[in-house]
Amino acid sequence: MVIKLSTLKLPKKIPNWVCSKSSLSSLSGACRIQITPETNQPSTPSSDFDSKIQLVKTKLHPETLASVLDSTTDLDSSLKLFKWASLQKRFHHSADTYFQIILKLGMAGKIDEIEGFCNEMVKEKCPNYEQVPLALLDAFVRNNRLSEALCVLSCINLSSLKPSISVFNQLLGALITEKKEFKDVLFVYKEIVKAGIGPNIDTLNYLIEALFAANRVDAALDQYKRLHKKGCNPNGRTFQIIIGELVARRKVDEALVILDDMFRIRCEPDYSSFYTHIIPLFSKMNKLDVVTRLFSMMRESKVLPDTPTYGAMIKCLCENLLVVDAIKLVDEMVYSDVRPDDDVFMSIIDGLCELNMLSEAKKFLNDKEVARVLPYNALLEAILDDDAFSMARDLF
Repeated sequence: MVIKLSTLKLPKKIPNWVCSKSSLSSLSGACRIQITPETNQPSTPSSDFDSKIQLVKTKLHPETLASVLDSTTDLDSSLKLFKWASLQKRFHHSADTYFQIILKLGMAGKIDEIEGFCNEMVKEKCPNYEQVPLALLDAFVRNNRLSEALCVLSCINLSSLKPSISVFNQLLGALITEKKEFKDVLFVYKEIVKAGIGPNIDTLNYLIEALFAANRVDAALDQYKRLHKKGCNPNGRTFQIIIGELVARRKVDEALVILDDMFRIRCEPDYSSFYTHIIPLFSKMNKLDVVTRLFSMMRESKVLPDTPTYGAMIKCLCENLLVVDAIKLVDEMVYSDVRPDDDVFMSIIDGLCELNMLSEAKKFLNDKEVARVLPYNALLEAILDDDAFSMARDLF
């Protein structure tokens, strides 16, 4: 099958080895690569191939071949050019030519061929070959070619290069985001161990998240307990993952134990996603003391609550009949240009009605110039239940 590829461009973040005189002039620019499948009919020599082979014959040099491969849109033609050059006397492929052909194969989904070319490159040990898997891994992850990235990863340990943990974390993060199978995450983690590279907290957070996704709760908690043995301390993301997953599985007591750990070590997340995820969870369980403490931490971290987070806090206060405190939060929302929604107003009205403070409820709606129907319906229902027909008439 003939695969058409758009002009190959890679991310602007290029490894240092690209800048050497003998290397990778074509690795510049940044864009995603689009693949256009053709028919399943056998390919025939194209005019593109004919013109490119003449160019290469005129000046056979790795840099020239790499440039020609980069500009060749037909995969079959690229392979023929690469293999033709391999047969020429005194010609040796460079890291750049291997990069270009493996990249094209990967973008066409030719995983078996990727492995073969990677192994050949490692065997030949051309200058700077160790850096090629890193550049390929980055390109494949950025273009969501994760199976191809996993294939390249297995070649990294065959080279003498010891990449930083961030290289592995980039792939782990992509696997988690795309909800790939646990075996893929485990493979990457084993490659980290095999390479003798120490994981950091981001690595272990990805592993814990993958274990929960695979419903291996005990194993995830065991990894959490062993963080210190691996030289890592839990951060806000660690607690967000574990607490959220435990609450989702109705393991509230275990979630509270983990939250106590967070309080004990004085971990104070300074990003909004932690609070916007965790506060509503405990609000639904009416854990007022927990919600209040988390909301206070959120303020101290200078993180502005959004409408759902304010709403969760207000609802929890109203359910515990602390309506005055809840109204103060509504005032704070308005002052901070955070627009209250129907749920916020409904919580206040329900709380005031529960306390039989019907006049105060009516005044609240008037003061806030609420024009929505639902809060008025709730107040009207409470008024009628209280037989306060004159107030019901005045409401309109």
